[in-house]
Amino acid sequence: MGNQYICELNNSKLTVGNGLFCLTESGVDSYTSEKCDNSGLSAEFLKVKATFGDTSRTYSIWEGVPAVEIGGCNGIFTYPLKGNNYTLRAIKLYAVTDYHDDFTDETVHCMFRGKLSKKYGNIFFLDDPLTKESAVFISTAPDYAKVSLESDEGTVRIDTCGYSIVVGKCKTTDSEALCRLWYRHKCKPTELYTMANTWGDYNAWRCVADDFIKAEIDASSAIGLDTLQIDDGWQTGNTDDPTIRDEKNRRIFLNDFWELKKEKFKNGMEEMRDYAADKNVKLGLWFAPDSQHCYTRLERDIAVLKKAYDEWNMRYFKFDMLYVENMEMYKAFEEMLRRVYSFGNDVFVQLDVTNGIRNGYLGVTQYGRIFAENRYLKLRTYYPHRTLHNLWNISKYIPAFKFQFELVNPTLFPESYDADDELAPAKHDMDYLFAIAMMSNPLFWMEVQFLPEKQINELNRVFPVWKSIRNELANADVVPVGDCPDGSAFTGFVAKVSDEKAYLLAFREVNEDDFFVFNIGKSVKFANTLASNGNIRYNIVGDKIEVKFDKMRSYALIELRF
Repeated sequence: MGNQYICELNNSKLTVGNGLFCLTESGVDSYTSEKCDNSGLSAEFLKVKATFGDTSRTYSIWEGVPAVEIGGCNGIFTYPLKGNNYTLRAIKLYAVTDYHDDFTDETVHCMFRGKLSKKYGNIFFLDDPLTKESAVFISTAPDYAKVSLESDEGTVRIDTCGYSIVVGKCKTTDSEALCRLWYRHKCKPTELYTMANTWGDYNAWRCVADDFIKAEIDASSAIGLDTLQIDDGWQTGNTDDPTIRDEKNRRIFLNDFWELKKEKFKNGMEEMRDYAADKNVKLGLWFAPDSQHCYTRLERDIAVLKKAYDEWNMRYFKFDMLYVENMEMYKAFEEMLRRVYSFGNDVFVQLDVTNGIRNGYLGVTQYGRIFAENRYLKLRTYYPHRTLHNLWNISKYIPAFKFQFELVNPTLFPESYDADDELAPAKHDMDYLFAIAMMSNPLFWMEVQFLPEKQINELNRVFPVWKSIRNELANADVVPVGDCPDGSAFTGFVAKVSDEKAYLLAFREVNEDDFFVFNIGKSVKFANTLASNGNIRYNIVGDKIEVKFDKMRSYALIELRF
């Protein structure tokens, strides 16, 4: 039943959905339907367009997903409820991560006299304690929009701010899994990739030039990384120039700003293209779309990116320093993304959510990956347990494959941390730092040419293993397990590959205990350690596995068979 599309119009009532969930709308005059896949970026879905007099709505239905995405609400969406005993879990997702180091916040509210006052969030779960079922609402609105939910007299009202809303139903225990399931259909997984970006060592644009980039390509190739991204500094314009700002102190990219800076790349970027190709390293480019006056320089920006794609063989584009402040700007930025992806089926974008009012985690869902955070050793803003904490929490709702999370060169800036700080990066092995990010797309946030041999050798305990299974990890349902990372927890992830197979990634942070029991949720028949920075032992009891670690700050990647 879950693999059937349902679309029926009877007496002005349109029923859309599948064998798992259906939604009925009244007052429908007519409808059309077609199969779509967002130019290959989404799994195939049925797109239904219904007319209501002078207005219309669209409905997107994926096979096997107990939910419907509704577009064109243009304000308030209503949903009927039965009974008066619901509990609301409202989840707010925090982007602008330069200023937020908790990406998620869940608050719980109970109905009183059959009412729920207005609550704000990005995701809402309405739990029925008697049926143990939940109604799920996911907003795709960007950062600036304030989506709210309230209910009274058996009706839920959601102010969508004009953006699409996903509505579904499932067991209460499956509500977070439904979010991830819908997301994996809206944004189709591809193989995880590694990338190096020199910005993380805090030298900014100062080193970006031909010989320096060649050395980075050499180091990336030697380690086995997929991509080197050339960050800010390749272009003629200077993003640090205070004279090219508007009245809101936002950067303006005029005239020849995006021309290649010939003093830094004397033989052109074509030399970097050819050098990288010889070393089997792909190239990426940092870029800042000009969002001034609702992207009025869109054609100029597209031309810059198309040249980089065609002539420089750039395949990864990081978009930064932009603003999305209203529906018009949202549509203009979405059009830019559509145009970039039309270059070819090998394009990837990274959507930076670290600063400014942008698309957030749920806007323009089908495009690219999310560059999650800027954290620096020099500023003492990078701690391994905090990066793990953020990935662990956000991956409850959004699949881990959608993100880039960073690892650093832990030997740098030791003076930034107290000598007795047990959570300092230098106290951790390099493969431990990689393991933190391995369920996402690991970002080597460093000048890799200066990564010491010791750290490279530690990395090699896990990196080849990860490369051999990364396609499985990308397509798996990655679930946080254990306790929430806080620097002293036993924590980790289970990547559910199939009904027969999964991977457990387990961590022991700074904790005097040496074992922890992880609940896998399914009876385990076989386990095998694939990588670790310690000596790991385990005992399987049904759907639980007791993992014993021989030291603090250790991890284990364990293959499970059911």
